[in-house]
This record gives sequence, structure tokens and C-alpha cells, in this order.
Amino acid sequence: MLYAATAAISHCYSLPRERQVLSIIERQQTKAAGGAEAEMEAEAEEGAAVPEEEIESIERAALLNRAACSLELGMHQAALDDCVRVLRDEPANPKALFRRGRSLLKLGRLQEAQKALKGASKLLPTNKAIRAELREVVRSC
Repeated sequence: MLYAATAAISHCYSLPRERQVLSIIERQQTKAAGGAEAEMEAEAEEGAAVPEEEIESIERAALLNRAACSLELGMHQAALDDCVRVLRDEPANPKALFRRGRSLLKLGRLQEAQKALKGASKLLPTNKAIRAELREVVRSC
């Protein structure tokens, strides 16, 4: 089971956008660790520096995709951890709130799940999936 879960999450990162995220993050970490020489090498490789906001946006997308994979595999704590990381930078991210709520529901933390799902519902009031999860939480209370 663990091998299957690892393979599925690795597959999430094999998607082009996620590979790009990992590559960009690695280059940024290399720049930070290696100083000016590493920075010049990294910039020569990529052609031009990538704006920090773009890197953060891609990283959030990758974390949300990994959270979705983790939820499907029953790895609820891992999904929750990824959502928490996204919400630290973007507290009003409806996908992160929704997936956080789903994770908390599966972990039996019903009050926290309800709060997260209500937050997602306020941001996307017509979303049927959010409303369905919220009903599930209310039923479970």
C-alpha cells in the first residue's frame, strides 16, 4: 500500500507543471545556498529569473494537487499538512479550505472540518461539492 501511495504521489509530481515547480524551487534553493556563482549558473540555465510570485503560485498549485492525490489515497494527514502550508500564504484559498475540511472530516475532527468548509462555502457559495461535504459534516456531528 505504501508503495502504491508513493507511486501515486510521485505521479502527481511527474506532471509538467509540477516538474517545473520542483525545478524552479531547486534552482532557488541552489541560489540561496551557493551565493552569486550558483545564481549566475542557475540564471544561465533558465534564461531569465522567474518572479517569486510565480514560483509561489506554482508551488501552491503543486501542494493542492498533492493534497488531492493524498485524499484519494486515504492519506488524510498528509493532505491536511499540504493544505495548511497553502493556507499559511493564502488564507482565503477555497480549494485549500475545501481539501482541509475533507481531510479533517476523515480524521474525525468535525468542528474544525465544519469551520474550514464554511470558509470555503463563503468564498464559493454555489459550489455543490463544498455544500455536499458541509452537509456530511453536519450529519456526522
